[in-house]
Amino acid sequence: MATDPERSVWDAGPFLRTPDPFNLTDHTLRAGRATPDKVALEVITAPGRIAEAWRFEELEAAIRATMTGLASHGLKRGDRLLLRLGHSVDFPILFFAATGLGAIPIPSSSQWTAREVAEAAAVAQPKLTATAPGIEPGPGRHIEAETYRG
Repeated sequence: MATDPERSVWDAGPFLRTPDPFNLTDHTLRAGRATPDKVALEVITAPGRIAEAWRFEELEAAIRATMTGLASHGLKRGDRLLLRLGHSVDFPILFFAATGLGAIPIPSSSQWTAREVAEAAAVAQPKLTATAPGIEPGPGRHIEAETYRG
């Protein structure tokens, strides 16, 4: 269904061009540097229950340390990182650390069976898989969440 651009309430004109090169991690972290003590991320375990609160300054330090840890495991620009994590702060930290290195994070469901993980890994060809305790890591090299920060 075509929309008349002159009548659309959503059209705000042409999109701004993404800078080239563009790094999602640098873009995201730059926004928090003006307010390093402001809460950047909360892990909510139940309605109204905040299990963890991370300030921008803390989050940036964790992401940068994780970039170092991933690089020490051989992850580099263009490599794929399969994320096999549960509901925790590990996911955004590893996601942004991977993009910060120029690697490609590949989210996956923590509920996948070993067969489903193997099928996804065969297609994605990750260089490394980041796992959390109790979650099927799948084939290939993997690191556990508690060891990834350098």
